Parts: sequence; C-alpha cells; structure tokens
Amino acid sequence: MLIVLMAESGGYPDIARATADGTRFLNLVRREDLGKVFRSLALHNGSRAEKAVLKMRSEALIDADKDADAATGRNFH
Repeated sequence: MLIVLMAESGGYPDIARATADGTRFLNLVRREDLGKVFRSLALHNGSRAEKAVLKMRSEALIDADKDADAATGRNFH
C-alpha cells in the first residue's frame, strides 16, 4: 500500500509509505515537515489509539533529530 499525502497542494513534496501492517517509512524532503506528515497521517488514518501513537512517534523523532543536530553542532531548526 502506498499513501501519498496531499503534499502538492500545501507545497510539501513528502511521501509516506505504509506497509500492510501499518509500519510507516518516511522519505522527507525537509526534516521540519516530519511533524506535519505524522499529523496528516493521524488525521486520515485509524483510531484514537493509532493517532496517539503516531503523535508520540512524531514527537520522539523530532526530538531525536534536534538532539542529533545539537551533537554535531548543526542548527536546522
């Protein structure tokens, strides 16, 4: 299964791939769009529990991304 977000209308050329078991793999053009991608997936897919999990994953990935930037001295945020 392939989910293509309505990225073109918002100017975000992001693609999210979802396998049959619901595992998401993201190929992001811009890292700051990560939260937007997860929120979009959560709004259009699944139950409240799934939405909560997607929100937690997005927050954790954003935090990890910021930590990696800080560790290497980069600042993209």
